[in-house]
Amino acid sequence: MRTRDSQDLASEALKRAKNFNDNLSEKIEVAGLTLNSKLPFKALSLREVLLHRFADQSFFGAHALAEKYPVTAATMTRACMETLARSYELAKCLEKILDQTGLNSLDTFLMNRLFGTRNSEGDWPEAPNILGAIDKMNKLDVNYREGYNRLSEFAHPNYSGGLGSFQRIDRESHTVFFGEPEIKETSLRMIGHYLVGAQCGFELVYNGLEKSIGRLNDALDDGTIQHE
Repeated sequence: MRTRDSQDLASEALKRAKNFNDNLSEKIEVAGLTLNSKLPFKALSLREVLLHRFADQSFFGAHALAEKYPVTAATMTRACMETLARSYELAKCLEKILDQTGLNSLDTFLMNRLFGTRNSEGDWPEAPNILGAIDKMNKLDVNYREGYNRLSEFAHPNYSGGLGSFQRIDRESHTVFFGEPEIKETSLRMIGHYLVGAQCGFELVYNGLEKSIGRLNDALDDGTIQHE
């Protein structure tokens, strides 16, 4: 099996990023949703907000990867993994849509994810820690949290995001070199795999959410389930 280099991965990431941006939603037709509950509207709003967020992050992550900026590429890829995790969290929550007792918890979930903040001012709900969503993804992919943690080392000014990305010491000549392409390649290749993986995962989850939200809307519309 051929080992993919960072430019090969960047090429795929750029194509996928363009596809996300070319398919961004411009509006939600509220008239097409049930009048019996606001839940489908809230769920659809969160789905589309997450798409716009992912497209933003994916675009700059792919371009940073192509231009060989490892710290920016890793930081954006890490952000993509967070957005994918939040989308998967929504998908798991919607699995319980036909459970009448799950509707209030779904409403709380949606309000927290749409309006949650870490600022204590006002009457806004508290935003949940993203690590909870990351850990849910880790149950689906046992390497997800490990990958997220590795990218976090680039996002923070630690070894991977500093000396490991930019500096090489030649002890024989007592010389320090900065910014050499071969220094960055190993990191960029790893980041590229995570970015493309996140893009593939998000596309699957996003497409699946359309069906789940449709089921929720239909069940509320025909009275199969009711929400006050």
